[in-house]
Amino acid sequence: MAAAAAAATFFVLALALSASLQFPASARKGGRCEQSGNGMACPGALHCCKRRCRDVLSDRHNCGRCGNRCGFGRLCCAGGCAAVAYDVDNCGGCGRICPPGQRCEYGACGYA
Repeated sequence: MAAAAAAATFFVLALALSASLQFPASARKGGRCEQSGNGMACPGALHCCKRRCRDVLSDRHNCGRCGNRCGFGRLCCAGGCAAVAYDVDNCGGCGRICPPGQRCEYGACGYA
């Protein structure tokens, strides 16, 4: 019985804690944020870059980390800059994998 009461108490405390950690509506992609330790943070995988929440896994101006820009013809794919015109793992777009033996040319698998 004591174990059940302890589990119920833990559940109630965990629920109360999760409710208190809700992010304000502005803390979303593109929303305002503070980079200081006591300011508003960004939720999930978003990072605070120049006081705006950014997805560093897909933002070509903040790829992998704040301020890391992908060059011309490159997209930010999973936090790394990829030349989607010739990358067999990101052919024509992020995550588009060419079948084995086919090359990626001009953003198309097996183009020739």
